[in-house]
Amino acid sequence: MSKETDIIDDIVIKLREINRPRLDRPQRVDKFEMPSWISVGSGKQLFVNNDVNLLFIQLADQLLINRPHLEPYISSKDWSNLVRNVLGHILGDDTFNNSNEIASDAILNRLNLELERTNWNYGKRTFIFGCSLVDDIVPALNIGPVTIDNRASWLDKALEGGKIKSSTYKRISSRWLGNKIGRRKPSLEQSNERDILDSVGSAPYICSVTTEGVFGEIAKDKALLAARLALLGVALMWASPSKALKDINLVYDGPPYRQTYTFFQDRREFLGGSQWVNTLHGLSLFDQSWEDAIFSVEKYLGCTW
Repeated sequence: MSKETDIIDDIVIKLREINRPRLDRPQRVDKFEMPSWISVGSGKQLFVNNDVNLLFIQLADQLLINRPHLEPYISSKDWSNLVRNVLGHILGDDTFNNSNEIASDAILNRLNLELERTNWNYGKRTFIFGCSLVDDIVPALNIGPVTIDNRASWLDKALEGGKIKSSTYKRISSRWLGNKIGRRKPSLEQSNERDILDSVGSAPYICSVTTEGVFGEIAKDKALLAARLALLGVALMWASPSKALKDINLVYDGPPYRQTYTFFQDRREFLGGSQWVNTLHGLSLFDQSWEDAIFSVEKYLGCTW
């Protein structure tokens, strides 16, 4: 037997044990675990504990070793979730039947076949991250796969491109103007509206990043890396890049908040201070021309991405 079939044997045995009727299970005191389940199709589910989850991860890791060509394109987390979901549907009702022998070879063969048939969805996708840039409205900045645009302009283009409907456009515009908007009935547009507002937050700019040929978490991580490199390129145009970077932030990294501290000495008063972290104010332009400051960013980062 292979290592994969050994793991499958252990998974099935443990699933049968923890999913038996309560009266049939040996009574023992275990440490508390939050419940989790896997779907086995037909609306049915199997209870899963930490031991089984670890076995799913071990099986997924072993299967990924046999597919080195996938490693640059899919994260271990995405792969593990995929293996878990596919195997759950393969096991189905047979898991409950203790009289059935564990045909681990057949299960492994079917699992490999289903994984080979998987549509990886490596297609182009565009991530959006709310961000700060400057304390003014400036034209869109394009650097390789990254576009940084003020949120009003981005929203106009999203409407023109058919990404959102006019009702969603009006509601988001109103929200960004500081107005309250009423609840919306659950729908695709309601979900789109919520996702945009959550991703952008109170940021005045939107950083859009296009990826292609990668899947899931890896696509998101590559998009984040590209966004941060673009913002770094902007910061390098300022006299103090490290200070500039403190004023250019992604909403993804957390909302603005104050770090405060207090101390005392051999005096009556307490002393302290504070500083903003993740501020979305953006860089101050003063008398500096945005076009002059950003020309080098587009020229050098854009052509070497």
